[in-house]
Amino acid sequence: MPVVIFTLPEGMADADGCRQLTQLACEAFARVMDAPSERIRAYVTQTGPHAAWTGGGLNNAAFYQFFVLNDRSSEIVAELHKTFCALLEDVIQADKSQIRGVCQRVHPDDWGIAGLAASSVRKAELSSRNCR
Repeated sequence: MPVVIFTLPEGMADADGCRQLTQLACEAFARVMDAPSERIRAYVTQTGPHAAWTGGGLNNAAFYQFFVLNDRSSEIVAELHKTFCALLEDVIQADKSQIRGVCQRVHPDDWGIAGLAASSVRKAELSSRNCR
């Protein structure tokens, strides 16, 4: 279920930087949440020069948003904030003071996996584990 979306000003990262950022973000998500990597998604969207603005008038601010099920602890969320900020800093040399991010906690009934609610998928997985 974990998803992270990085929104960057156009030109802040080239194709290799975007690829590295998404790959490392997936690996970090898997490590921090102890989740199977095949469930994790990472995306980069880029905004044109006139599609974003900061209070300082510069279009050099990276933003990320990530989604986790609402039962994830505050410690996990804090670690993900720290990790995604560090990735933006290290991979694309974003200015840490300009990076902003948000975590969206989602109820399992409101998150879809292959057209089913995550709550249903979780129940089915637990049942199959208990039958083994």
